[in-house]
Amino acid sequence: MKIIRTKIDFEDARGAIRDLLDGVPLNSVTLLTSKKGAVRGNHFHKKTVQYTFVIEGRVRYVSRRGTGPKRSVVLRAGDMAISPPGEMHTVVSLEDSLILALSQGPRHGKSYEADTFRLEIPLVAAPAPNGAAAARTPRTARTPRTPRGRYKYCYVYPRWRLAEHGSKVQDAPSRASGSEWPSASLVCRRRRGGGPGEP
Repeated sequence: MKIIRTKIDFEDARGAIRDLLDGVPLNSVTLLTSKKGAVRGNHFHKKTVQYTFVIEGRVRYVSRRGTGPKRSVVLRAGDMAISPPGEMHTVVSLEDSLILALSQGPRHGKSYEADTFRLEIPLVAAPAPNGAAAARTPRTARTPRTPRGRYKYCYVYPRWRLAEHGSKVQDAPSRASGSEWPSASLVCRRRRGGGPGEP
């Protein structure tokens, strides 16, 4: 990752001129809007150089080369990050931001996916969908909700957390009613000699 803190090249009463790149052939120029907390990237390109320029806002740019350490830097308006081929990269919006993504190589337009390789283990985990991020701690359910008393205890667990960790948790026969998490499951541990519960 290379960081460039661009500067104004010319300024007068009419405004200012800022050269972002000079003498660099490009295959695409893409304008992105990114909401606060959004995570973009978590991939790399084998043949493409990517230039990420912040027009407005503030983002955290995270990258890694091979098995080396992760690098993280905050980019503000006027800053540019350059990721060469093979470098994993992710952009996290620290506030609502306007970003210009420029590329030199086959990653562009309809051929975008041809040179985009997703990371199995992300550099930065994406936030939970639909505001589920607040539901991070299992919450014990009331005893009357446990099915037929066959279970030692039950707790409400948001489905996105189960999927995130690859947990193979079977839903209990009863659903948690009135849960603050609409997409949650009531997961139970059975008593000894009881019915089916958590495997």
